[in-house]
Amino acid sequence: MNNDILGNVWLDIAVFVGIILVLHFVFSKLMRRLLKVKKRKAFSYNNVNEQHKKVDKIIRMVVIILTSITLAIYYFPEIKPGFPVLLIIAMLLQLIPELYRVYMEKKYQSHLNNYKYTLAETLFWTAIIVIGILLIYLLY
Repeated sequence: MNNDILGNVWLDIAVFVGIILVLHFVFSKLMRRLLKVKKRKAFSYNNVNEQHKKVDKIIRMVVIILTSITLAIYYFPEIKPGFPVLLIIAMLLQLIPELYRVYMEKKYQSHLNNYKYTLAETLFWTAIIVIGILLIYLLY
């Protein structure tokens, strides 16, 4: 195994992740300032109410099952398409819980800009993931 090739892949991944983190930091800071929303805790669900918590749990379980099925289909060699369509579908399935969060924030929260921030952040991450998948597919 040639270490130069493997080293370049890891360097590319590190640079890509670094660029994503910087872009997210700048995007998040700019959107919070623009929409005047408070900074959220990292890695928290930020449920609006008990209904949101229950439905969100169900949606996440269904999305995990559908994503697992989609990824399993993608990795069967005889079904594998030339373009990572199923992989993109699996990633887009992750949008469902976030879009439900946007709906619940719009409907139940008093600060109206929270849902706008969540929607903007969801669209940002969706674009990053799709662009990342396409770049990885095209470059490697």
